Amino acid sequence: DHRPDPRLCYHRRRRPDLGEKVRFFLDDEDITAKCSVTGSRVSYRPAATLESPKLYTMKVIVADRAGHVRELKWSILLKPC
Repeated sequence: DHRPDPRLCYHRRRRPDLGEKVRFFLDDEDITAKCSVTGSRVSYRPAATLESPKLYTMKVIVADRAGHVRELKWSILLKPC
């Protein structure tokens, strides 16, 4: 089963009035609508097996209404089992 289960926890700002918007990308495709975002956690489980071998790039962007933007980007290499 080539379905990675990436999860990310991020530090929320102490001022909840600033609000936060989270966006999650897989290979530059915005998959936020397919993710589970609860509190300060973001997770994604693909509906189908991903192609392998292949290098996938994931990116999370967290932005608040005050203009603060944080971004984390990483890659995973899926190999056939």
